[in-house]
Amino acid sequence: MKPSSTSNLHYDLDAEKILLANSILDGTLEPLGDLREDEFYSESNRAIFQILTKLPRCNLPLNMHELTGYIQEHEGPRAFDLLCHLNEVLDGAPVLEKDWPYYRERVRKLARERISLKEASAIGEAVADGEPVSEIVKRARSLTRTASNLAKTPKRTTSPAVHSSFHVGERGVFYHDPSGENEPLRICSRLDVVAETRDQEGEGWGRLLNWVDSEGRQHMWGMPMSLLAGAGDEYRGRLLDGGLEISPGRKARDLLTTYIQTANCDSRVRSVSKLGWQGQVFVLPDSTIGITTDGEEPIFQSPFEAQHFLKTAGSLEMWTEQIGRVCSGNSRLLFAVSCAFAAPLLGLSKDECGGFHFHGPTSTGKSTALLVAGSVWGGGGRNGFIESWRTTINGLEGFGELHNDGLGCLDEISMLDAREATECLYLLANGQGKQRMTKTLGLRRRLTWTTLFLSSGEITLAEHSETTGKRAKMGGEIRLVNLSVDAGADMGIFENLHGFENPEILSRHLRDAAKTIYGNPIRGFLEYLVKNRLGVENRLRSQRASFLAEHLPASCSGEVIRAAGRFALAAVGGELATELGITGWRSGEATGASVRCLTEWIAARGTIGRGEIEAALRQVRAFLEAHGASRFQSMHPRLTSLGEEIPERVVNRAGFRRENAKGETEYLVLAEVFRRELCAGFDYRMVARTLGERGYLASDSGRLMTKPRLPELGNTWVYVIKSGILEG
Repeated sequence: MKPSSTSNLHYDLDAEKILLANSILDGTLEPLGDLREDEFYSESNRAIFQILTKLPRCNLPLNMHELTGYIQEHEGPRAFDLLCHLNEVLDGAPVLEKDWPYYRERVRKLARERISLKEASAIGEAVADGEPVSEIVKRARSLTRTASNLAKTPKRTTSPAVHSSFHVGERGVFYHDPSGENEPLRICSRLDVVAETRDQEGEGWGRLLNWVDSEGRQHMWGMPMSLLAGAGDEYRGRLLDGGLEISPGRKARDLLTTYIQTANCDSRVRSVSKLGWQGQVFVLPDSTIGITTDGEEPIFQSPFEAQHFLKTAGSLEMWTEQIGRVCSGNSRLLFAVSCAFAAPLLGLSKDECGGFHFHGPTSTGKSTALLVAGSVWGGGGRNGFIESWRTTINGLEGFGELHNDGLGCLDEISMLDAREATECLYLLANGQGKQRMTKTLGLRRRLTWTTLFLSSGEITLAEHSETTGKRAKMGGEIRLVNLSVDAGADMGIFENLHGFENPEILSRHLRDAAKTIYGNPIRGFLEYLVKNRLGVENRLRSQRASFLAEHLPASCSGEVIRAAGRFALAAVGGELATELGITGWRSGEATGASVRCLTEWIAARGTIGRGEIEAALRQVRAFLEAHGASRFQSMHPRLTSLGEEIPERVVNRAGFRRENAKGETEYLVLAEVFRRELCAGFDYRMVARTLGERGYLASDSGRLMTKPRLPELGNTWVYVIKSGILEG
């Protein structure tokens, strides 16, 4: 009669395989200890045990051929079955050496139960069959001797400690039930908890996780411990996305959380939640350039998955030859690439965020300029390093922080919702996101950044915003400086084709190269900045001041100086990269391109004064041009040749018009109309003062307003604007 099965039978059969697997993989019989052949329940396991003990030596990890050859040579007809079973044995989970006695005891326990059940069953059958009592007693004595012999065998009944419940090996992370009641459970493929992480203030604790996907690529992620507070879906999703294999089922998911949370780490590393400058080092998603004063190398740790294109491909030499040198002689490309190198200088110069917008007709090289500049920092996206303006305000916050102290490239501004265009620009240029609250009504950490960004589009942001009837704020033209993509050589953005047949072929070459060679230029540049930071800061201050003094008139307004400072920063960045041998340009080319772009911007702007004032004057001029005849009533009625008054119909009267002694037309604008319509969106006092300073306002005794006697209204305060304003 076969012995009855027990609840632990399957587990203990796995214990037999685990010990055999460890013996084979370790090349020693030590995992088997003093187990005997008759203590193995499985016949196949017994056969493997016999083979291992018969081999003249056991060095199996280095010579599996010896084991398989022995089986084929000595086992005859059952060799094939044993080789198949050997593969099953090797699937057994490896365990730590200190746990071998525990599994040996599991095997012995099953053997004792098996013998007890077999003998008890035999005695019961003997009694039922009426066997003589003497024979029954003899059986019982035999059973007692067998149990006694097993009891004399050294054994370990203590289960592994709680911290040893998880075993990490090449086959993955396994959980071993301390009670020994359940078989080992595979939780996931190999996942190493490398170190504990925390920020400089002792907050933001996390774990540095390392794993290898099925294609052999290594992944490392600084995981915030806060992700373990809930159901854990976010962190598991990130691991799965990185190629980690997680066993299905709730138990495996919960044990994975326990494994990560209770792991004892011998080392700790500094973490940061934002890329860019962190003290004296520069942090990128996959590496840190420089070492902190306390000798630590910070890592990037973010509560959300940071999808970025700060990657590398090709080599620096390839980039210089195929991209950098081709930019030489092309002012727009020189300037765009110089901006890429200027981006990390923003944090050193303490300048504010801002950007440049390349605008012009389609197929003139706008996107090419962004692609080339972006290749300095990275690539790998559908459009290289470039991202789209088609995003939300919240999305721009994430974009800003991900490109902190770096370059951002946003293509096709018309994809941005025109109703939010100005707000999006101010958000990005002001360098901080919206203040939000936590579930407990506390304040969350506000997202902040310092970035220099490049933009492109067929129209400017102001023109795009005005399609909704909203007037763009004049501060926008300083935060995002408009540059025409036309370099003036009838070749769009190009001026020097470098031997290419036409601009289209050159553009295609640069686009293809930028999508396959990227990321290395900025890393070499950052290494120099980190090692020579103090000297770079001093040089930056000196050359920036020299650039502004040499290329700006002394009467420039503050806003023009602010924007010009960004041009100066690009010049310094481009020249420094040239000196380091990164760009392949001639000395002075970067500065020349910055000066040219600055000069053309000022010329297109039309003034070195305050842009808000010029916009207000244009609005007053436009109002008078549109309504000068229809909404202004004549002070003196016009008469026919017969002396009869010509009827005049004025709807929605804005004021009156008259001719002065010199024969010039003057517009007498009623005070409320002046404030609400002519000066809509501007400070009416500033507009009136400017009109007076420029001689466009007729006044008495130095006052901006006069009080003439008007038909039907009597003595009324008005602003008297001369028609000379219409001449510009």
